[in-house]
Amino acid sequence: SDSEEKTLLEFMQKQVEKGSRNMGYAAYSFMTLLHSQLGCRPDELVSLKWSDIDFEEKIIVIERQQIEKRKPRIFEVVEYTKNEKGISEGGRPVPLSEKALDILAQLRVAKQNAGIVSDWLFSNKEGDILKKSNFSDYLRETCQKLGIKSRGTYAFRRGLSAKMEKNGICVSERAAILGHSPETNFKNYTFAPANYLENVRTAIN
Repeated sequence: SDSEEKTLLEFMQKQVEKGSRNMGYAAYSFMTLLHSQLGCRPDELVSLKWSDIDFEEKIIVIERQQIEKRKPRIFEVVEYTKNEKGISEGGRPVPLSEKALDILAQLRVAKQNAGIVSDWLFSNKEGDILKKSNFSDYLRETCQKLGIKSRGTYAFRRGLSAKMEKNGICVSERAAILGHSPETNFKNYTFAPANYLENVRTAIN
């Protein structure tokens, strides 16, 4: 719900301001805050690089993902996204909101203060990429701590889609931002709002 998201993001912002002794900065809290703005897949989120961002045009390009191989269990970054199906098409541009730009500015300063040098937006102290599974675990544990029902990392994708729909963004444009087909957006990301009964009554009257 909107109230649960507000509670979670406020907690994450406090963690960002507090910092982290483990990695030198609150990496997973930063990831959560940016995830709420981008709505990308978690395996795309952990694979973002500073070079993906055009600060002048206020655009970030989603063009790679982290995949998990099970035998043996290893994590690997590939230069294509899920919707590109194994062949890079140059990724997809996503506009950066003022909030997203602020989060990125805070992230840059936090990593600089921690003495971390890395091409990855989110990394450990040594500058190595983080694992998407650890981010998912952190988010689930934090939701439990706050008494919020965990709906997984895809909740931010659905939430951003709902916000775009509410503000008049058509389904093809929502699908382009999220990196899937309009059919997928209709089927899995489009829901009746909480006040739909009153909206229908008003329309009928």
